[in-house]
Amino acid sequence: MGTDGERAGDWGLPVLSVVLPVYNAASTVRAAAESVLNGTIAALELIIVDDGSTDGTGAAVADLEADPRVRVISRPNKGLAASLNEAIACASAPFVARMDADDVSMPDRFEVQLQYLVDHPDVVMVGGQIRRVINGEAESQSHLPLQHDEIVADLLHGQHAVCHPTIVIRRSALDVIGGYWEYGVAEDWDLYLRLAEVGHVANVDRHVLDYTFHEGGINASSMRTVRTNIGLAVFNHYRRVHGLIEFNKATYLEHLDVASKLRIRAECLSLGLYRRSLLAGTSSKAAKTVLLAGAAISWPPFAVRRLRQVSHAA
Repeated sequence: MGTDGERAGDWGLPVLSVVLPVYNAASTVRAAAESVLNGTIAALELIIVDDGSTDGTGAAVADLEADPRVRVISRPNKGLAASLNEAIACASAPFVARMDADDVSMPDRFEVQLQYLVDHPDVVMVGGQIRRVINGEAESQSHLPLQHDEIVADLLHGQHAVCHPTIVIRRSALDVIGGYWEYGVAEDWDLYLRLAEVGHVANVDRHVLDYTFHEGGINASSMRTVRTNIGLAVFNHYRRVHGLIEFNKATYLEHLDVASKLRIRAECLSLGLYRRSLLAGTSSKAAKTVLLAGAAISWPPFAVRRLRQVSHAA
């Protein structure tokens, strides 16, 4: 790490390891990778893990290895968490950043985030704001919380407070917590909470990433699994901070009561309607408003955020 007086771009090679897992994203992965490589921070390495793609992704990124900063790992499919842990194990820099294969980083993203970490030594992870891109068109910008306490409070209430592909993490903190879990989706939620137990987490108030929003995302196809795993991540966070042994997923499911199961169903309904409202885009403000109102009613704890969306859509 540099001293407080240093600018992020003044470090030697590599200061940053960017991990980019990819599965069947031949049409977008190159733009994602180039947005990393062409940014204002040149002192980085880009580790691409091709997770058993079958659509030509490997060919789309093969010649990127002509850049000495790029490493491509191709092997059979193992899933996102395994791909991330494999890339992190290969990383050599003191900071590790996430990137997804269908998003685009802003040119100064890493300079801003690395400088933030230098200026805030108590922060172990920093994310940022996103611009949502739907059907190729920019739709809206996020207003994710900036400070540790608000981020953690939102996470514990099941509300999105960090966008996974925007994060930059101190490698030392990753070594302490041991990387991503083995339970599949919501691996990011568990990661955020475990990082928050060893330091502070934050978001910069800057648009750092164009985030591609599409119906094929994991939250759309497996919403109940996502919300169940978020519940597991939150439950185990409480157990850790109280000095108790974590539950595995099977034990957690055995202890789920009727109220918890009903909450998960309500959250799924609310988030499903919210996703539909985003996919409606600007084509029908009336439909968007109705969907957002339905999302708010379906799960009242999300109502404030959803109704704010309604007022913006009106």
